[in-house]
Amino acid sequence: MRINGVRWSLSTIRRIMFAVAVMMTVFMTGKLPYVNAAANSNETTYSYDISGWEIETHFNPVTGTLAPNSTGGFTIVRQASGSSKGTKSSSSGTSGDSILKIPDYIEVTVTYNATGTDGKSAKQTKTIRKPVTELADNVFYQNDTLAEVVIPSTLKKVGNYAFYNCRNLKKIIVPSSVEELGEGAFEYCTSLESITIPSTLSEIKRHAFFQCSALSDLKFMLPSTVKTIGPSAFSGCTSLKTVTIPASVEDINEDAFENCSNLTDIIILTSDSLNNSVTIGRGAFEGCTELKVFNVPSSVTNIGSHAFWNCTSLNEVYFPDSYNQALLSADVFEGCPGTLKLISGKTSNVITYAVNHGIRFKYRTGNLVSVAIDNTEMTWSGNARKPAIVGVYDVDGQLVNSSDYTVAYTDCKKVGYAAVTVTAKDAGCYLGSAVAYYTIKPRATKFTQKKTANRAITLKWKKRSEADGYYIQYSRYADFRDSSVTTRTKTVKNYKTITKTIPSLKKGKKYYIRVRSYKKVGSDKICSDWSKTVTVKVK
Repeated sequence: MRINGVRWSLSTIRRIMFAVAVMMTVFMTGKLPYVNAAANSNETTYSYDISGWEIETHFNPVTGTLAPNSTGGFTIVRQASGSSKGTKSSSSGTSGDSILKIPDYIEVTVTYNATGTDGKSAKQTKTIRKPVTELADNVFYQNDTLAEVVIPSTLKKVGNYAFYNCRNLKKIIVPSSVEELGEGAFEYCTSLESITIPSTLSEIKRHAFFQCSALSDLKFMLPSTVKTIGPSAFSGCTSLKTVTIPASVEDINEDAFENCSNLTDIIILTSDSLNNSVTIGRGAFEGCTELKVFNVPSSVTNIGSHAFWNCTSLNEVYFPDSYNQALLSADVFEGCPGTLKLISGKTSNVITYAVNHGIRFKYRTGNLVSVAIDNTEMTWSGNARKPAIVGVYDVDGQLVNSSDYTVAYTDCKKVGYAAVTVTAKDAGCYLGSAVAYYTIKPRATKFTQKKTANRAITLKWKKRSEADGYYIQYSRYADFRDSSVTTRTKTVKNYKTITKTIPSLKKGKKYYIRVRSYKKVGSDKICSDWSKTVTVKVK
């Protein structure tokens, strides 16, 4: 390029423009620009925009030093004394109760010496956001003001005894980002009502929910990764009624659910793909005084001593058909009632354990799966309508003796759908129940009067009080062939109305007429049989 007769290269022009820009910057700001500046970590300082929290003493970097582009985070040690940052009063108006929102990110202002392209250095600043990744041990220890806590999705760890004895804490959601829940994290949180265990946890540590006496809703997020339920993790959770333990769990440690006195259902899930072996530790379900039935899955390879000690309502424990008594410790059922029965298949040697420990035993030959009845449709009479039982069959298709089950009929006195249920007797060799359903329909009605005049037919029939109404069908054909031209249906929607006039018929023609009652049951209509057909020649 030529300028005033002088040839200039493009690179030369760019260098001149950069020099002009530098001079302008110096003139305007008194500072040199820093391009591709590098920070000197020995001269780097940080400040935090985190008013309301005690930052200097109670916030620490997780690992290493924070450089301008680092990926570290923060551990919250405790809230600033007297601070209201992130809290608001509870909507309930309860004195002292509050909702706490833990910050997810902290803004960090980094001040550092940066070296420019010209070799000179000057102070530079940069603002970066760092996540809150941990709650330290004892962070809210014995905080009586907390009613609800919102944990950010950046958090990875809740420290030991983080919420210990927060007696008014009712609600907390542990996000799926949390990978570690410390020992005693919610110990003595006696108002905590529900908790969902995130799928990222591998262990519920010792005393994690110890004596959370209001905890009534415990869920494991599925698919679960929890392998260990620690010692006394849920001990004293007296409001728990149902617990479903995921198939991922391998260790239910000692006293894990000790003294959960209202626990009635304990389900241990299994998975063919995981193929886990499960150990139930010493006293794991000790003092669960409302537990009546327990099913031992085939995945359970060891049951420790006193596992069901003092389960004073435990009546039945079911074992897989080939379960080995060697997997049971000597005093598993000490303190259980004399009515306790151990139930297993004929290939199991659990009977030996039962005999050796003075416990009742019965063989399980299979579940009741079906019941056959002699009539699936009956007519209402005002009395109970009970079809006869033809046969009851077990899971192998074998006929079950009537002495091994009881029979109960449901909804058998009214028009609608009724059921007969057979249930295996406690003293028998079978388990479970089977149900057969049948229909009770209203009584059929019949015509008591028919008259014709002026191309119309007037009909009268017997009232049926158990019905809701009636259908009247008339046709030119005796077989009532399905045609909107040849066959019509009239609906009478009140069972008390027992007359109907059908107008606009063809004079001199013969009509075939029939009537039936109906009853509305849910979205269905249950109908009686049709009456006998009558014929009328229209005048």
